[in-house]
Amino acid sequence: MRIECPHCGYSKEIPKDRVPETARSAKCPNCGKRFPFSMADAKAPLPESSSRADVEASVSGSISSSTLSAASGERDTLIRKESASSPEGREEPVSERVEAIPTRQDVLPWDELEVAPSEHADLDEESETETSGSTPWEDSAQTNLLSSLFDTARQALLTPGSFFSQMNPEGTYGYPISFALLLSFVGFFFQFLWGILFNSDLIIRVLAALQLSPDTISAGVVVGTAVMVPVLMLALLAGLFIQSAILHICLLILRGANAPFLGTFKVMSYSSAASVFLIIPFLGSFVAFVWGLVLMVIGVSRVHSIGIGKSVLAILLPFILLIVLCIMLFLTFQILV
Repeated sequence: MRIECPHCGYSKEIPKDRVPETARSAKCPNCGKRFPFSMADAKAPLPESSSRADVEASVSGSISSSTLSAASGERDTLIRKESASSPEGREEPVSERVEAIPTRQDVLPWDELEVAPSEHADLDEESETETSGSTPWEDSAQTNLLSSLFDTARQALLTPGSFFSQMNPEGTYGYPISFALLLSFVGFFFQFLWGILFNSDLIIRVLAALQLSPDTISAGVVVGTAVMVPVLMLALLAGLFIQSAILHICLLILRGANAPFLGTFKVMSYSSAASVFLIIPFLGSFVAFVWGLVLMVIGVSRVHSIGIGKSVLAILLPFILLIVLCIMLFLTFQILV
């Protein structure tokens, strides 16, 4: 089988039994670059009937003329020595002497080709994941939406450092927007459900006082849901962009915006994974708020490559400015009055 480097075009035929069937990558000894490799990528070997000139022509671009000349000179010298040292002046066939001399292909360092075996497959896949920056939700290979949604939320909640480090700060807005809206909608749905369950007595008394028929109540629920869901989604989307813009401006003020606005937007979007805590009644809102801030701090720090202190300051800066503004307005009002 023949392996060819996609970077420099360097190629060589190697025995098929030397390449593991589960090979994941190979390292070119000519340019030193590693490239993805599998048995299916290997090219068919050159025909055995190919002439020596064809083989030499196929590798002439990879070897300098001086190296070829040196190799040819050493081969001629060795042939002359063998001729002189052969008993009774008997000459060996030229074909045997040529086979005993390393050919130009044999001189090439293709024996140094490194093929990653199966035991390194996990490391190679992890390295590719880190460089690509793909999250489970943004991975186009994922076909199960619920599984990718769950995996993304789990990684963001439990291992936010590695999650935001691997996240690509560029890309499209579609994935982070859909993730944030889905998680936020689930959280608000459960909060609405708990509100109805824990205030059922009050709701029953209000409906009884209004003297509404069951049909009217059912129609009101359907119409209210049809109106409130789109309004809620638009409000969440607008709030997401506004909060991201304010945070990014604060990062620019602090000279910590080392990633594009989309990176800040993704941090805000995936930090909404904390909305799953809204499923918990009573304390769910508090836990979601606190852990959401923690995710934002870690996400901003990793995506923009800044310290935790500057990340905290960027997030709290709007509140600090608002407090200062309120104090100034209060003092101004006191002076005028």
